[in-house]
Amino acid sequence: MADWDLNLDNAPIDEPFLVLLERPHTNSRIQVAVKHKTSSTYVAMTVASCFASDVGPILGWRRLELPDDCELCGGVKGGVRGNENVVAGRTVCDYCHAQCKEIAGG
Repeated sequence: MADWDLNLDNAPIDEPFLVLLERPHTNSRIQVAVKHKTSSTYVAMTVASCFASDVGPILGWRRLELPDDCELCGGVKGGVRGNENVVAGRTVCDYCHAQCKEIAGG
């Protein structure tokens, strides 16, 4: 669990993130995406409401890396949301930006 933060209070407030939970009756762990956090209690209640059966304690959290919001590839080529480029009025990822430049000859 090296890349999981054990303190849920450190989780971002207005960004989506993943939580790691233990499912006690199955001895398995699952990851659940949480849209935002208003409090640690809110996260626990949101996660618990997703499951009909019991879920164990939240073991940790980590940032949810969203892909670029690219109008050409839809983010499937990767990238990190927030550093998109605007080319000819369209929002594109770094990968599509590079391809646009190659096609344009520059």
